[in-house]
Amino acid sequence: MTPYLQKPESTCRVFTRILWSTILLLSVLAVSCQSDSYSLHLDDHNSNESSAPSDSYFSKFIRKRSVGDPSDAVKKNRCELKLVADYEFFQVIGNGNYANAARYLVNMIERINGIFTAVDWGLDINGKRLVNLGFSIKEIKIFDRPTSSSPFHFNSLVSTHEDGSFYAFEVLKSFSEEEGTNSTCLSMLVSAKVFDQGILGVANIGEKDFELVISVRRKSELMITRVVDLVAAHELGHAWGAIHDEIEDDCIAPNSQGNPSFVMHESSNTGYDKNNYFFSPCSVRSIHKVLYGLAHQCFVEEKSALCGNGILEAGEECDSGHLSADNASDLCCTSECRLHARTPCQPKSSETCKKAVFCSGNSSLCPEPEPIENGADCVDEGKCFDGDCVSFCENISKNLSPCICENITESCKRCCRSLDSGLCAPVTPIRWLSDGSICIQGQCHNKVCEKKVTDEASLLWKIFRNFKETPDHKFFADYFVFIIVFVSLLIWCPCGAFIVYNDRRKHTDAVRNSSEDVIHIVPAKRVFHEQ
Repeated sequence: MTPYLQKPESTCRVFTRILWSTILLLSVLAVSCQSDSYSLHLDDHNSNESSAPSDSYFSKFIRKRSVGDPSDAVKKNRCELKLVADYEFFQVIGNGNYANAARYLVNMIERINGIFTAVDWGLDINGKRLVNLGFSIKEIKIFDRPTSSSPFHFNSLVSTHEDGSFYAFEVLKSFSEEEGTNSTCLSMLVSAKVFDQGILGVANIGEKDFELVISVRRKSELMITRVVDLVAAHELGHAWGAIHDEIEDDCIAPNSQGNPSFVMHESSNTGYDKNNYFFSPCSVRSIHKVLYGLAHQCFVEEKSALCGNGILEAGEECDSGHLSADNASDLCCTSECRLHARTPCQPKSSETCKKAVFCSGNSSLCPEPEPIENGADCVDEGKCFDGDCVSFCENISKNLSPCICENITESCKRCCRSLDSGLCAPVTPIRWLSDGSICIQGQCHNKVCEKKVTDEASLLWKIFRNFKETPDHKFFADYFVFIIVFVSLLIWCPCGAFIVYNDRRKHTDAVRNSSEDVIHIVPAKRVFHEQ
């Protein structure tokens, strides 16, 4: 009998599916690059003109929707977060205490919400106004011990670097594999590790799930909270679709003399300038492209109050998040969100120059903290005075404020800005910033400003966007999809033909070699019987 060999699926079909998948992907990327197909009105947030994408590739396939009242805000306005803190954060920031670690995380998200909720992102696909969008904490997970000895694990103390730093991308990969979830909008690891190459944060962009990692340390030093807030806001901006600000008119802060200083600047910001807390117009446009079609699917409605979520809300005296029953005695909050008496509710802070405060048991608010004695050291070489941290420059003169010198040779010197002239210049005598301090294009090292991109986010279409915005490559940008399809055909068709030919030859050889199952055709014979 003829052997039955399972015939492989036609190679042409396989390559056809691959080719058309490639074409579809490239078409989507090409549409994403057509930034001028979108209109976003930033000057007048009360404008009645739509800021939704228009005349896009997808408008041919999606039924047009009527734009509703621009003043009608979306109801689903919160991106739920899963916050994870590693063991080093628990020890360094929490001082071995769940409540301290959780309080830091909750307060950080509340401050970041102040940055995001202040932005009018435009209209969504349903014509609803994308305003008051922020984050809500759905889950907090704090590790109180290391869980791995691998140098690439996100909760390990073992490092392969002599300086004790960790590979940021390996930490993100490990975190994504173990703590990534589809039950929340984003998963975020807050670590006290020192990452390699001066990286402060790293995020997954364009993946099925969104995870991001930030560190509260720069080299061996802890960063002050305002810088950590800006690093976290930067990475969350990536997760919402923003890329690094380029040297473009609407990406550069006014009067910055070529130094972009909005949230999405590629290097970390100091928080000295008000623009450090705002998204540039081009970042708003990038984020709007994502929120336009996804916000109503991924976001949830803001809840008025939920005891145990770690956020102080209306009707609650406190909210510890109920992280651990073993640490209940360390909290000033009961499981019913009520205060204990004589329990610390605010630790001593060198940033605010305030002493520790204890719950009175009679009020839902912590008593006003007393100031630390005048002259005590506070952050960034400042001095405490009447409960406030007065910066180094203000201690010299009330007419000075801290700044970063824009001249790269002076950027690692302690600089102050005159409120009269606006000039930023080094102080005399010269004082050098410590290693790891933020300078004009990265971080200081041995009194030299080294260029460092302090976060990493991989966006494939950013490469294509560069071609689009370069006049010399206009032809390539306009016909990008067709060029790629043509080149793909030149590659796939010969390869497909060769593989089909090879499969048929192997199939024929297999039939010939299966002699035990083959019927041999023998010519007919005459048989004569002798009488």
